[in-house]
Amino acid sequence: MRKNNKTQFIEKTAGISLVCGGFILLLAGPASAQVESSYQLSQPSQSSQSSQSVDQIYQDVGTSINDNLSQFTSTSSCSTGCNGCDSCNNGLGLENLDLNLGSLEPACCLGEPFSLADEILGTCDRTINFGGWTQWGWHSESNGLFNNHDSRIQNHQSWLYAEKVAEQGCCLDWGFHVDFMYGLDAQNTQTFGGSGDDWDADWDNGIYGYAVPQLYVELAKGDWRIKAGKFYSQAGYEVVQATGNFFYSHSYTMINSEPITQSGFLTTYSVSDDLDVYAGWTAGWDTGSTQFNNGSQFLGGFAYDVGCDTTFTYIVNSGGFGRREEGFQHSMVMDHKLSDCLNYVIQSDLLDTNAGNNHSFGVNQYLIYTVSDCLGYGARAEWYKFNGNSQYATTIGVNYKPCANVILRPEIRHDLNPSGNRFNTDGKRNFTTVAMDAILTF
Repeated sequence: MRKNNKTQFIEKTAGISLVCGGFILLLAGPASAQVESSYQLSQPSQSSQSSQSVDQIYQDVGTSINDNLSQFTSTSSCSTGCNGCDSCNNGLGLENLDLNLGSLEPACCLGEPFSLADEILGTCDRTINFGGWTQWGWHSESNGLFNNHDSRIQNHQSWLYAEKVAEQGCCLDWGFHVDFMYGLDAQNTQTFGGSGDDWDADWDNGIYGYAVPQLYVELAKGDWRIKAGKFYSQAGYEVVQATGNFFYSHSYTMINSEPITQSGFLTTYSVSDDLDVYAGWTAGWDTGSTQFNNGSQFLGGFAYDVGCDTTFTYIVNSGGFGRREEGFQHSMVMDHKLSDCLNYVIQSDLLDTNAGNNHSFGVNQYLIYTVSDCLGYGARAEWYKFNGNSQYATTIGVNYKPCANVILRPEIRHDLNPSGNRFNTDGKRNFTTVAMDAILTF
């Protein structure tokens, strides 16, 4: 578990003091024992009682030292529940309030999740993994950001994946990954940046559709990894997969200032434990097996761990984007752990292309607090500027897991568009969206 430098310094200083104190007592132990032994020779009738008394003193001192050291060196962990989820204490963080709710306090004991791969292939020495999820949601307003069809319960994603991860080691290893999905979100993950009939671009079924957003192979050896095929964009903080985001809704920058998928190759070199460098080529944005409009661009960047609590990621796309013509895009994400259970993320995207004088800039901020394995709270604030028109959005939400394979994500989002010139021309200026989805993994 990572800690900030100040916490590490306090813990180390306290630990050294206690250890040194214990060491002195231990050094004093043999000398005292020798004195006691001499005394026992001259007073044989009291030797047994004295020896037991001294031994008990040393034993008590050692126990006290261990107890004190554990107070300074032990830390809470969000992965097991900040409030003792493993021991079935309540998962909502209420015990510190001394509410005396008794049996009404909910326990956070999720148990082992169901895994389709484990059921079929077992758990021993398995290199291939597969599984999926289904996501259903409802929202009161359409915002043009994936959630386009309001006021109905609908299937956003029914997802299957299979993969073999290429392990980085002394020997060359290989791997692959393939995704297949059906749902409302499919049309936003198809190859809409191409000619219209490329790959899965026309696999529609009304407002629903099918998509194969990822299909790639990879090789790994030592500090190197390379993948080739169709894969998700490296840019930004949010992802398409519902299981990879805290919120049900998406940010402006993800939809408008970043590619969703890219086809080509990407090489990763691990310079050190703290630094990965990326470099590759793709056939523009959101294309499949063919180039469109001479799409050809550089994809690169790096991810760097700044100390123990902060990760900074920079991704750049530059060249021919295809449908969006020549352009430049970069994304910067800083993820900082404020405490064991509180995370702050800030992201900034810049996009400038020749297609329709398309220039945008955005800043997103996230604050996510993990109460336990069962419960988390989050907030997101956005500023997005598209061709001179600013748009704002604020979202607050909850993640709740009633069991290991189910997550519920209610949220409230407010969008403000002073100019009325929205990115999708729907003209909405000031509206609030109430939404909730449920995800079942397998």
